[in-house]
Amino acid sequence: MMMMEVTTTTTANPTKLDYHDDMWKFHSVSSFVSFFQGEDGRCALILDSTIFYPQGGGQPSDTGFITISSHPHFKFIVNDVRSKDGIVFHYGFFENSGEGFESKLEKGVQVLLYVDESRRTLNSRLHSAGHLLDACLGNVGLGYLEPTKAYHFPDGPYVEYKGSVPQSEMQMKQKELEIEANKLISKGGKVSAAILPYEEACELCGGCLPDYIPKGSTPRIVKLGDTPGCPCGGTHVADISEILSMKVRHRRNMDGVGDGTIKLGTVPLRRRDSTTASLSTANSNLPGPNLNLSNLIIAFSNKGFTAKELVALSGSHTIGQARCAVFRSHIYNDTNINAEENTRTEDVA
Repeated sequence: MMMMEVTTTTTANPTKLDYHDDMWKFHSVSSFVSFFQGEDGRCALILDSTIFYPQGGGQPSDTGFITISSHPHFKFIVNDVRSKDGIVFHYGFFENSGEGFESKLEKGVQVLLYVDESRRTLNSRLHSAGHLLDACLGNVGLGYLEPTKAYHFPDGPYVEYKGSVPQSEMQMKQKELEIEANKLISKGGKVSAAILPYEEACELCGGCLPDYIPKGSTPRIVKLGDTPGCPCGGTHVADISEILSMKVRHRRNMDGVGDGTIKLGTVPLRRRDSTTASLSTANSNLPGPNLNLSNLIIAFSNKGFTAKELVALSGSHTIGQARCAVFRSHIYNDTNINAEENTRTEDVA
């Protein structure tokens, strides 16, 4: 298959970022612009618009595949997406070696885009969890910490802050952050994103924008519920409640004194009631199996849950009279968890 070598992209128009308009769209239609094989040997497709998120802002890229509308049996597997000078490059390979693909890929031909929904959803949860952590700082007396770096990858997400927290207070503040974050998750709230004029964006972000946002520009602002907005180009959940549940970890990288930095790891869990994989810990925190409805409502209310959430959680076979002994040991037993996943989770924590 003949590939054209491209060394510059200055002649192409910027790619329209459709995921900015709809972060929860996983299928779309676009037009083919060009394809090439880069210096690293990787093949890339350039389209006039895309729903694929390119790696950046601490968030990993989307994956998926692209087909030609008129020839659906031709498939380009997308395993990496990057952006340079406003142009999005969809890196991957042609299924079945791509024989004859170049004769079908004429400029302007309609192509169909399919984003891996599960990967995007996880990445969005991780990114939103990082923003929620930022929003919680002021509520627990840590508003003076300044976010400097974020890593929203599944293998160990965290937000790094400039500033310090006394070592004697770190564990307490960590717990307060976790409680505050899960309280906001339980409450829920619409997540919105919009490209705004500088002054309007400034107002939405609490009166000021970071220095890296040029005055007079039109930044994209993401807002989680009633919390202040934040400049961001990434993808997020539709509602804060979709983060599900969160653990906060202090990841040591400096001694936490002076002008150092601290890392706070965000660990979104897979279920609203997922706070432990230990059977004994679960038994000490979960309501008793023989509680009646009134006492269950009281017990869950003490944990910050509504009656509606009680009903939802009662369907998971882990609480009250719905807690099934057959499933319980599998859900709360470290040895029954996928070994690779368990090791990764322990490393993250």
